[in-house]
Amino acid sequence: MSVLVATKTAQALSGLPYIMLEEELSYYNQHKSWPDRPQESINIPSTPLHRQLAALCMQYPYWNDYRLLSYLQKRGQKLTLEQLRQLKNDCRLDSREAICNTLIRLADRAGLALNPQQISYIERAMPEYRDRDVSSRRAGELIVYSRLFGRGIGDIGRVYAHVFADMYSGCIIGELNQDRSVNAALQLFDAVVAPSFQNANPLVTNVMHSTQEMNDFKKCTKMEVSHKNMNWVPTRRKFGVIEKCERAVIQSGFFECAASSLTVLQSAFRHWLAQYNQAGGQPII
Repeated sequence: MSVLVATKTAQALSGLPYIMLEEELSYYNQHKSWPDRPQESINIPSTPLHRQLAALCMQYPYWNDYRLLSYLQKRGQKLTLEQLRQLKNDCRLDSREAICNTLIRLADRAGLALNPQQISYIERAMPEYRDRDVSSRRAGELIVYSRLFGRGIGDIGRVYAHVFADMYSGCIIGELNQDRSVNAALQLFDAVVAPSFQNANPLVTNVMHSTQEMNDFKKCTKMEVSHKNMNWVPTRRKFGVIEKCERAVIQSGFFECAASSLTVLQSAFRHWLAQYNQAGGQPII
């Protein structure tokens, strides 16, 4: 395939802007309280073949190496699988995070209209991207709550993770409890969550309770919890920031560790959350 054909093919494929923006951009940078850290994005060398491959990977992010290779070979590119993977490595196209960050940058800064596949790909890799329509202008303005899975822990028995997330900062506050009720969540809110935002002006006034359980939903709807001038609103919506935390807990193998008592497990969970928040919501293995 000639250089001219490769260039035209790439442009026709996606219409993606090929001039990469100089500023690094990531969805995470919207969370002002998280520590600054470099965001990985793709790198496109000047060759038409690299640009064509970048356009393909971003337009069809779910395509695996074999499908990419087949597509290119049918259009005259004599590539081996090893050569394709080297090209991807040159562009950092072997990194899911780099592809997601680049797509977000192009959508936010270059006006790219993401297609359903691209949105699905980003949301799958970065669940918190689903929360992009939730507006929060300051810490404590909007808090979301969810009770995560119940786990049987040896002689301790079943425990539940009650988790609150600040939608401005992405900060997670949580606690383990053998009580699964909303009352346990309210106690945690009074003891830990509200004091964490005591300097906010105004104080926390809205908490959205994400639940998929009909009994919880009915109870909260009937209660219309007005708790110390705070509105507790039930919703069936799943928040990505909570799902991300839950996924990180599972990946870390936290509940596979032996604990002699709930007190010991609770202390370990608080320490894990502190590390998670400090790392900007990154998995802790």
